Amino acid sequence: MKANQITAIASSVIAISVIGILFNQIYNNPKNVKERCTEKYAKKFFNDPDYYSDDFYDRSLLVDEIEDGYDKCLGFKGNSNELFYYKNNNPNKFKKWNAYYLHRYSDSGWQLI
Repeated sequence: MKANQITAIASSVIAISVIGILFNQIYNNPKNVKERCTEKYAKKFFNDPDYYSDDFYDRSLLVDEIEDGYDKCLGFKGNSNELFYYKNNNPNKFKKWNAYYLHRYSDSGWQLI
């Protein structure tokens, strides 16, 4: 190989490495991680029909599942109230539930979906 080819290859490797390191630092910045996790688990929680259920058992299982997932995503014990704050600040990102979506009629009567 000629010296120019070796220099070009080395420069490419260095450039790709620098770009990868910068992306990793930006993506894994604690602020960005918190924003991603809060958005993901707020949507998962409030868009789930069990959130609107009258069944305490189903709803408590959902709450536990969401809190555990949120904490794992953050990497530490998070404040689950931030999910409610996110919903209040971004209402257009959530489904609008009503009785039509939550219930369906079958042979045995109305049932929660």
